[in-house]
Amino acid sequence: MLNRCEKIYKDGEVRVLEDSDKERIMNKNYTMAEKALRVIAVAYLDVDNINKNEKDEKIESNLVFVRTCWNDRSAKRRSKKCN
Repeated sequence: MLNRCEKIYKDGEVRVLEDSDKERIMNKNYTMAEKALRVIAVAYLDVDNINKNEKDEKIESNLVFVRTCWNDRSAKRRSKKCN
């Protein structure tokens, strides 16, 4: 998903997603994945600023990266046992 993002939401502002941001995000992703954590990226599309005639591929490539989230896979297994 990170390759589809052109901007980042950070500290209450949207700005251009820099290579240094991507590197920081990927390093964090790798660290969490190494610990067997499920990593989820969150991004959004500002639909008010898109041309309705654009192709879907272009629309899906102008996202704003928000953050990554992660959870422990073993917690999911435990919760399944409780259901």
